[in-house]
Amino acid sequence: MLRIRLAYGLGSLSLAAFACSGSTTSSGQAPAPNPKDTGTINSAIPDQSGSTPSPTPVPTPTVPMPTVPGMAMGGTTSVVGGAGAAKPAQRPDAIQGGGGAPAAGGDAGSLTAGAGGEELPDQGHAGDLNLPDPPLSPNCTALAEDWTQPIGAGSNWEIQFGDPRIDVANHRLVVTFDDFAAHTVDYQGGYYVRAEVNLQGSTVLTPYPYVAVTRLPSLRRARNGVELGGAKYGGGEVWTSDDWPGFSGIIIAGTTRVTVTTYVKAIAKALAVKVTYGGQTYRSGWVSGFTWSETNLGMLRYAGENNSRGSSASDEVYVGPLSGCQGLSDTAVQAAFEN
Repeated sequence: MLRIRLAYGLGSLSLAAFACSGSTTSSGQAPAPNPKDTGTINSAIPDQSGSTPSPTPVPTPTVPMPTVPGMAMGGTTSVVGGAGAAKPAQRPDAIQGGGGAPAAGGDAGSLTAGAGGEELPDQGHAGDLNLPDPPLSPNCTALAEDWTQPIGAGSNWEIQFGDPRIDVANHRLVVTFDDFAAHTVDYQGGYYVRAEVNLQGSTVLTPYPYVAVTRLPSLRRARNGVELGGAKYGGGEVWTSDDWPGFSGIIIAGTTRVTVTTYVKAIAKALAVKVTYGGQTYRSGWVSGFTWSETNLGMLRYAGENNSRGSSASDEVYVGPLSGCQGLSDTAVQAAFEN
């Protein structure tokens, strides 16, 4: 990755140019989303088609430029752009990658999704009692984030795209439509990170490590609770509800608050999400196949997607204090996920 520091207005902007590799299920160029008017440069998100019609190309000696505004990602999936509103970034980077062909479905803003596509391999299961994660072992390094410092001001989190913020008074990360908040220090080895999430607003929330575009386990506000499903960054993308049986399409009624735990296997390069509420546990399948050369699953990010709004007039989603464990083997991560 090559970073170029540019002076812009009264501040500075760090740009990262990068490329992603991996097989795709579609080709062609994704249209650029409309920028949100914040008075700074828009970031760019490369797609996986190999084309380079970036609106603000930055030449580099070794790495091809991104082609889709936003961020990038790699994996065995299709890349679809869209006409969603893009936001400026302090560090434009990649977004997601993963394996399996995404399923097509639901219109943006709808509470249901259509059928189609194929399931990802190694599906998870759901409906088990909400047992706690196992105690920390001698091989585990505890991790925590209490959200006590403003974002980018001495904290371990930064604005990678859009305008997420840390609400210090209430100890929570605030993510809105088309936002990326990134942890600045990579988690080591396998890890899991747990947080209480309050889907007060309509924005789709996705735990989104530094990978290339693919569909990942996500949450959004439903009329009578919280809906689980799949989302992929891009203004033209839609919510899906049939990717992971026992997770996708589930509506947890009567609440906007759930516990969301993200699991990452370092060796297998795989990600899964577990959502718990009221004594019930819902597990996604494992998403893998992250083949983009710049993939970094150790960099955890929380994304406010730029499509598929849920049912709420607000767009704010709150991520509470984080806790968890890093430095785990893949076997330990699997055990924690299944517990």
